[in-house]
Amino acid sequence: MPSPSRSYVIGIGSQRAGTTLLHKILSDCTPVFMHPLKELHYFDTLFDTREFQLLHGNTRYRHGRRTIGRRAKASAARRMAARTGLLLTGRITKRRRAIAQERTLDHSLTVLAQVESVDELKSVPYADLYRPAIDDHAIVGEISPEYMLLPDEGVTFMRDQCGPQTTIILLRRDPIDRILSSYVLLKAYRSTEPLGPLDVTEDEMWRELDNDGRWLQLQYALSDYEDAERRFSRRFPDVATIDLESLIRGDSTVSRYLSDLIDAPVDAARYREIVATKANSFGDFAFSDELVRALRQGFDRAMSQRR
Repeated sequence: MPSPSRSYVIGIGSQRAGTTLLHKILSDCTPVFMHPLKELHYFDTLFDTREFQLLHGNTRYRHGRRTIGRRAKASAARRMAARTGLLLTGRITKRRRAIAQERTLDHSLTVLAQVESVDELKSVPYADLYRPAIDDHAIVGEISPEYMLLPDEGVTFMRDQCGPQTTIILLRRDPIDRILSSYVLLKAYRSTEPLGPLDVTEDEMWRELDNDGRWLQLQYALSDYEDAERRFSRRFPDVATIDLESLIRGDSTVSRYLSDLIDAPVDAARYREIVATKANSFGDFAFSDELVRALRQGFDRAMSQRR
């Protein structure tokens, strides 16, 4: 059971709607300790919204890279010490939060890399993924877009792990703009070079529309904000929605809104600095009016079928 003296801030979506930006705002402008992994994918993995192998493989890879990196640094430090005759004390002069983030990242990667199945993951309390930082912070949090797809039992499990006082933040964006941005992101992931205007064609998107493809169905679901807000509101009294357009404006209205949500101060000046530069942007790509119309028709049709 969650500690009554601790609260959580959990972003539940949606992809390409400012999740990276919100994570940075909460981490840099508020007392909230945002998990350094940003997307823990704990609840969605437990309830089949995300495949276990995606979590497991990625975590093992990142854990292995960090372990190799630490060993290489330690070995280099020892060689330097031997050459110079210096005695290394291991003292680190970093800010307290930076140290907490580093230790929490190491701990959570180690824990997740050792988990071999969904059942084993379920035996790991959610709060344990924030150690050791959780003992020194009254508010902790993360943002995993796929949480908005959790079934009712998954939302209930989240409430049981985190407590009903948890603040849920649902990020919204115009569905068609968001889907097209996700399409560009998909192309970027597949490319080994930076994307140029000629690298993002519409062919694959048209095939998705013609075949009612699985990827497109997932994108429709990630844009069904009404359904997500309704399901989470049944179990959490504090479910807030924030539009991407409002978030990137950087005005005092949004910073005050965030402050009220988390019941903690927000550094408004730092917030304005952060939103001055878009996070996780791949540039602007133009799509035909015909594709935009077809995509909107497909989205409207999908939403009517989901109601």
